[in-house]
Amino acid sequence: MTQTKKQVKVEFGNLYKPYILAAFTKEQLQPLVDAVKEIKLNNLQEYNYRLAGNIEHEYELYDNQNLVDHITALYSPLIKLHNDKIEYEKEISFNSKSSHLKLNSLWVNFQQKYEFNPLHSHSGVYSFVLWLQVPYSIEDEMKIPQSKKANTNCPGHFYFSYLNPSNLGGIQITNLPVDKTWEYKTALFPSTLLHGVHPFYTSDEYRISVSGNFVYDIHNSLGSNP
Repeated sequence: MTQTKKQVKVEFGNLYKPYILAAFTKEQLQPLVDAVKEIKLNNLQEYNYRLAGNIEHEYELYDNQNLVDHITALYSPLIKLHNDKIEYEKEISFNSKSSHLKLNSLWVNFQQKYEFNPLHSHSGVYSFVLWLQVPYSIEDEMKIPQSKKANTNCPGHFYFSYLNPSNLGGIQITNLPVDKTWEYKTALFPSTLLHGVHPFYTSDEYRISVSGNFVYDIHNSLGSNP
């Protein structure tokens, strides 16, 4: 089973910042890197019809059971950390004791210059995004002419949007400055949490990210009889 104790960082959120950030090692992610490399060469099962992204190259990874098991082993401890800290599952009207969480979707995005992912949410209970390759620096992105004088300078950023109880219920936008320093880092969050990705402008290489959703698996908890 994959161990997560080699992660270099875990940053906890709370109800005002309902996500956690963590970092994996290259060795932990090698099976995923290999699977993504194969897709990049062969353009296997397209996944665009299931996704919100205005991105040309999006492909399914879920048909690789060994990879699904590996990702599940990586993220199960993070889900426990998230729930222990934020107690998100208490907010779900569901008897979680009669079931367990299961990864039920997994895909990779090869985002190109000017492409973007609009504000959206996922199905499921928990979701994640994992950055494998980010071909730019935020400093370079924030110097582009159309952004450098803006009061919200955010090209290339990943962002969350949610209600902030400390601001009279106002909308909170949290921009994460995802760039080459974020490779092998991940964000884990409730699937309903709105999020998106701003376009980048300063590189012709792919920005490669992997995402997945965890759901409650009740297949065996209801018994074999109707």
